[in-house]
Amino acid sequence: MSSPLTANTDGQNGTPLERTPLTANRRAEKLEPTMDRVLLVDDKSEMRELLTQLFQHWSYATVSAATVAEARHAVLTQGPFKVVVCDFELPDGNGLQFWSWLRWDRRDDARFLLMSGSASFVRHHSEDFSFLPKPFRPEELHRRVLELIGSKPERRDLY
Repeated sequence: MSSPLTANTDGQNGTPLERTPLTANRRAEKLEPTMDRVLLVDDKSEMRELLTQLFQHWSYATVSAATVAEARHAVLTQGPFKVVVCDFELPDGNGLQFWSWLRWDRRDDARFLLMSGSASFVRHHSEDFSFLPKPFRPEELHRRVLELIGSKPERRDLY
């Protein structure tokens, strides 16, 4: 009778070894590349849900926050993030205040995309910071994020 593939998980100080079956899922976990993580900050729940769906469709792992305080907590407990997509107007501050805290207080180099439907900004764009006016089309958002992280957009399935 053949036994399933197993791994030793204990056995120190003369205690018996516990044998745990290796499953295909456990082996696959170690081989899968990690997904880039995105922090989505917007006080409107509908916008957070839409952004979450879009970024998950584009194969990003997402964390959402509705306030500057929630976003700070997410950075401290669930970071780091590859990109932060943040609304300008938030109930307890604004996106530029959060960006300043992230960049200067935390010394975090996550790419930052600030979006707003009411604030008028000079279209500032640098290697790690960009502005996207609302409303926008999904492909515009995707293109801007890819520019920030240094990837070329694929022509297929942008939204």
